[in-house]
Amino acid sequence: MAADIDTVNENANATAIATAVGTESAGAAGDAMIAVQDLTHYYGPMPAVENVNFTVRRGEILGFLGPNGAGKTTTMRILTGFMPPTRGRVTVDGYDVVEKSLE
Repeated sequence: MAADIDTVNENANATAIATAVGTESAGAAGDAMIAVQDLTHYYGPMPAVENVNFTVRRGEILGFLGPNGAGKTTTMRILTGFMPPTRGRVTVDGYDVVEKSLE
């Protein structure tokens, strides 16, 4: 029922926690609506998000919880295509948010 979620960020002793809730019929990992792999973003030398990995399947609801500066907004900006990641890959409904940001 829960998405495959790793530790989102451990920047400045802060850890953001992502939680997903869905239905029992939410498909397998191949039915991913959002897939995040090794997502990292730096502001200068400072990491805002490091090595984030999670998958959200169709029908699941995702929430980001964490203290200020944990990388929640940066992650959402990357997921929505407003800014590119320093490295890593994000797909939304099969579209790479960097390569096909206007789709």
